[in-house]
Amino acid sequence: MGDDTFSARWRGNFNFKKGTYTFKIGSDDGVRLWVDGIPITLKDSSGNTNSWIPQPWEFSDKWKGDVSFAAFKSNVPVVLEYYENQIDSRITLSWEYTPPPPPISAWIQVFGDVHSNISIDLGGGP
Repeated sequence: MGDDTFSARWRGNFNFKKGTYTFKIGSDDGVRLWVDGIPITLKDSSGNTNSWIPQPWEFSDKWKGDVSFAAFKSNVPVVLEYYENQIDSRITLSWEYTPPPPPISAWIQVFGDVHSNISIDLGGGP
């Protein structure tokens, strides 16, 4: 195996809460991602979706893809594939969590409290 022509696959199992996760990848060269056995469409800032290409390192979140979970899910397999073609070899993977919005009933209660007939007397000066 050459130091500038190789491929690698990383696997791990993770727990995910209900909500949306944005996976972010930076790579020199090609990269692919699967979460829970499903290939994730990765997009760059220009909307390109072919991340399995020779490419220079640009930044750690060049490629992004979202995954949503409707409920807590444990032991979810995450698989990251990478290939190095020439010159530099570098890859990073991270993800950010966005919780789901509160249920509608919570919004109704908040708006009900805000618009109810409550008065507050702060009193006057001295």
